[in-house]
Amino acid sequence: ANPPYYSGFQLAEVFLDIAHRALAPGGRCLLVTKFPEWYVENAGQWLADANLTQAGEYWLLRGVRAE
Repeated sequence: ANPPYYSGFQLAEVFLDIAHRALAPGGRCLLVTKFPEWYVENAGQWLADANLTQAGEYWLLRGVRAE
């Protein structure tokens, strides 16, 4: 997923919340962002084992559905 940036991360929260509800236990989520700081601070609410990897000017957030 690539949540839009113009919402002050409100849409990123919606993306992560829906991913958490839609994924089966152990299901994986992948997001693309240019602003990794917010995800570092907040992704743990929805994803376990969340990690960021830089890919050019973007960052890839990978995580597993948190219980």
